[in-house]
Amino acid sequence: WSMGLKASDTKLYFRSGNPGSETDHVTFQIDGKVGIGTTAPSAALDVVTSSNVWAAEINQTNASNGDGLYVNTGSTASADYVASFRAP
Repeated sequence: WSMGLKASDTKLYFRSGNPGSETDHVTFQIDGKVGIGTTAPSAALDVVTSSNVWAAEINQTNASNGDGLYVNTGSTASADYVASFRAP
């Protein structure tokens, strides 16, 4: 694993592999966007996978206390969404 900047842009990368043939895994853009599985994130956190697995998985294993997932939006506009789901 290595971390660094490519000479051609201003993104910070976490990558693996041999020099010259690295695979980028996590990308941090100068505007604060983070990409996992993409070198061009289009959202604050952009997770992309082309394999036959979940792009994200959240597990809460504390059986006596705790929550699984909390999503909050501060907007009250009727056209804003907390979540959007679609299947191809």
